[in-house]
Amino acid sequence: MIMYNCGKDSDEPAHNLNTAQKFDLAVSASEGGSVDTSGGSYDSNSSVTITATPSDEYEFTGWSGNASGSSNPLTIIMNGNINITANFSVIKYSLIVSASNGGSVNLTEGDYSSQTSITLIASPDEGYSFVRWSGSV
Repeated sequence: MIMYNCGKDSDEPAHNLNTAQKFDLAVSASEGGSVDTSGGSYDSNSSVTITATPSDEYEFTGWSGNASGSSNPLTIIMNGNINITANFSVIKYSLIVSASNGGSVNLTEGDYSSQTSITLIASPDEGYSFVRWSGSV
């Protein structure tokens, strides 16, 4: 017995079901912090979570590049090549200074970065003398 197997030729290209589309993720951090991944190559529609960690005396201020906002950690869906930066800034502290009756100070207020040296000068009015600093000093 002779058997023949006939089939129709197809003009459609063969698809490899084991090959998923991949996208590249690049993650960086500005001065003052780090991220838990520098990125890599990920399958299309995969979910990636990135955590930003500030260094001492810095705070996380948000994401830039192909992400925005300040959610931390940040979860993204890989739907294209993505480039993200975690941004940090030096923590600022408010200084408020006042003088009691009979004197003045050279500085009354301001916002200063951590480790900034500030010189305060107390100037007593005529007939008064400087006694002491009080408050958080």
